Amino acid sequence: MAPRRGDTHARQSLEPRDLVHDLPPRIARRSRRRVRRGARAGIGHALVVRRGDRLPDPRGRRGRSNRVRPRRRRRARGHRASCAGSRRAGWCEPRLHPPQAQVSAPNRRRNAGAPRRRRDARARATRHRARCVPRLDVARPAARLPRGVIGAAHRLGERVRRAARVARRSKQIDAYLRVHSDRNLQLGTGDNHLDGWLNTDIHDFTGRGDVVYLDLRRRFPLPDDSFDLVYSEHVIEHVDYADGLHSLRESCRVLRPGGRIRIATPSLERLLRLYDADLSEVQRRYLRWARESFVADADVDLPGFVVNNFLRAWGHRFVYDAQTLRHALELAGFVDVEEQAVGESGDERLRGLEHHIPEAAEFNEYETIVLEARKP
Repeated sequence: MAPRRGDTHARQSLEPRDLVHDLPPRIARRSRRRVRRGARAGIGHALVVRRGDRLPDPRGRRGRSNRVRPRRRRRARGHRASCAGSRRAGWCEPRLHPPQAQVSAPNRRRNAGAPRRRRDARARATRHRARCVPRLDVARPAARLPRGVIGAAHRLGERVRRAARVARRSKQIDAYLRVHSDRNLQLGTGDNHLDGWLNTDIHDFTGRGDVVYLDLRRRFPLPDDSFDLVYSEHVIEHVDYADGLHSLRESCRVLRPGGRIRIATPSLERLLRLYDADLSEVQRRYLRWARESFVADADVDLPGFVVNNFLRAWGHRFVYDAQTLRHALELAGFVDVEEQAVGESGDERLRGLEHHIPEAAEFNEYETIVLEARKP
């Protein structure tokens, strides 16, 4: 029976293999380095990666031992000397990470990433888009918001702009009164900006920033007896009769004695004349123009479509005829009320002021009445 290792006599010579087995097991190094070394050497069952091959993305298994590098290839003799300045002396092969290498046909996979050049181009395009300033007319974010939110934001913006205009209104009025000796007031400027006049409106349609905020339904922020002329065109029909009468009284208050007012507004009487049996050529053309321009669902030139649309559209609240407007002017305190043609006046300062529908001046002249009056 062969003696056991533990029973070996001290005087008996020991073989090196006996000492090795009695020592504690050697602590193995990290397997990742051994696998890489084996991959480069091509020994055992280690995977040899060819240039142009791709492995699955190693980032998902970080810290594992199946990472490999391309096998070192032979280089020309002069290549080693040319790469002496590299980080590792004598080693100048560019080591591409497997996901950065170009995918070869036998090793293509569905989850393979894009080549390096394509990925870099995509990254540059992404950085460019990130630096770009977003357009202001993009409709997608607005389309995703509820209508109530959009309406509330719009109303809030209008209130902020209105508050800003009200805040600077006093300075604008003081500057105008200080500079001008002949003072003229326009109510409801719209897009008809008159030079030398104090142009007022609740909205600055001109965008020039010099339209003073003024609401016809409120007391005018103007001193008494401070203006020579007051003019408004297609404005008074956008408020109720009581508010219109209030604006006429305020106009009389701010006018100097002898000052004049000129009011141009649509005529209800001329609209009703479209029901006459014998229409003039101007009335027929006006009827067709009004129907084609403003009544999309009407298929025939009938006065009912035009009159109903005129009374309801554009925010009209009270449409005057000559008798009603004359009565309102006299009730506000004016005298010598007289009717004038569009663009004509006995006072040269009030001529050629009308600018409503310049592309259809003939039709504007038909539907508009103009009354002038004087403050006693």
